[in-house]
Amino acid sequence: MAASHDWPGGNVTPTSVAGAVRWVLVSVAATLALSWIVTGWTAPDYNGLVMMQLAGAAPMDMLLFLILSGVMMVAMMLPSALPMVGAYGRLAAAGAGRGEGRLCTGIFSAGYFLLWTVFAAVSLVVLAALGFMGDLPGLFRFVPGGLLVAMGLYQLTAWKQFCLRQCRTPAGFVITHWRAGRRGALRMGLHHAAYCLGCCWLLMLVLFVAGAMSLLWMAVFAVLILAEKIWTQGELFPRAIGGTGVAVGSVTLVLAGLGL
Repeated sequence: MAASHDWPGGNVTPTSVAGAVRWVLVSVAATLALSWIVTGWTAPDYNGLVMMQLAGAAPMDMLLFLILSGVMMVAMMLPSALPMVGAYGRLAAAGAGRGEGRLCTGIFSAGYFLLWTVFAAVSLVVLAALGFMGDLPGLFRFVPGGLLVAMGLYQLTAWKQFCLRQCRTPAGFVITHWRAGRRGALRMGLHHAAYCLGCCWLLMLVLFVAGAMSLLWMAVFAVLILAEKIWTQGELFPRAIGGTGVAVGSVTLVLAGLGL
């Protein structure tokens, strides 16, 4: 018979914890597939919703914009969040039982995506208000290149590396920042999202402006974000992203200056 662990909140066998983890993985896979389908299906209308916010959108249009912003963030960020969600889910199931662990894992994930949804929605509206979306006339044509250079330089900063380390050690983060209960799950989800945002905010702005919200570029950036979070061979990969950003951004600035 499997031995049980005397966690606060109940005695739970390793078998029940493994079952909870399987449930999390299946739920994540289904959510990820659905989010990409919805994002692709609504992409033609999403930019229009962004512009409607500037003109004073109706409440239902505002709600739809927020929902689709959240779905887009789930599609992009869920793969890179999965190790952290899994680590939290294992400890939550061990401490509170399978049912409560599932609920707390959902709350943890909701807190994470809540912050990313707010960031995406606010950023897109602000960028659109500044005229940084779509065709960029005049001096605005230097914005994509400037953002690429800024992103590349940020990749090399100590703050970027600090935030990235928090995202690369899921078990360490969960243990160090553990808060019991449903409110604790929400706080931990928001806390992790803040570190993740510290890693990727400029990458996301580059996507919004230079990538023109293309589904292809969304997928490319999602892979880049996932890769740098699971990379274990030092800082070579994030620095390579940084160097590439500076190089491509510099070329883009030169071309913009030549009017090409």
